[in-house]
Amino acid sequence: MSPVAFLATSFLLGALVLLAGAYGLLYALGRARAREAFLRAGYASYAVLAAVAAVIVVATPLGWGWKAFVAASSVAYFAIPPLAWSYLDALHRTQEW
Repeated sequence: MSPVAFLATSFLLGALVLLAGAYGLLYALGRARAREAFLRAGYASYAVLAAVAAVIVVATPLGWGWKAFVAASSVAYFAIPPLAWSYLDALHRTQEW
């Protein structure tokens, strides 16, 4: 891997993680505050995440195992915030304060 490809791949992988965090944060804010704008921004972050993952899979010199891992991770990232939210919601609904 050339130094330029290494830097480009590193940047894309960093962007992937940053966008996943933005999606999770914006999703949680949208649900906690009941604000549709935050939810839409979260979904937009995920859409950019999916595009970045596609670029990583198609255009980087990573091995196929890593490309499969990036693709599977990007799919899993979509499900994590709703699952975590529903778990926390159920947990707090059953707790007595």
